[in-house]
Amino acid sequence: MANPGNLESTLEFLQLKPARVLAKRTEGKRKREPLVRGLTIPAAAVKVAAQHSGITEAEMLEIAGIPSRTFIRRKGKDLARDESDRVLRAARITKLAMSVFEADAKGKEWLTTPNPVLGNSRPIDLCRTDQGASEVEQELGRIEWGEFS
Repeated sequence: MANPGNLESTLEFLQLKPARVLAKRTEGKRKREPLVRGLTIPAAAVKVAAQHSGITEAEMLEIAGIPSRTFIRRKGKDLARDESDRVLRAARITKLAMSVFEADAKGKEWLTTPNPVLGNSRPIDLCRTDQGASEVEQELGRIEWGEFS
């Protein structure tokens, strides 16, 4: 399977500076807090993730589980850790799809088209959960290796 990239490359994909985002987790009382506890990203990353994925900002907010009114209040601030995690997950899957299809347009089309193998769901919508994203990754792996279902 294609390497979807590490966290730093996903942050760069969202037009964020990895050093700056990762540095935030070592500030304040919780110095050197383990990355496993999550990190936060700026709310502006939602728009970038949506554009890369070929969906609207409202759809990305739904995937990230962020009510639109809450998002409006968060402009210029960071998302919560769980929201950040879902946006990063969607971006990672988007980046993987573009790599597998070797073209941004083809990757976006695949992400936004209902897929019979995935229960007629759009692959991008399955990024709401870790299990859904895992199923999308597995399907992309089968496509990459020519194992069509």
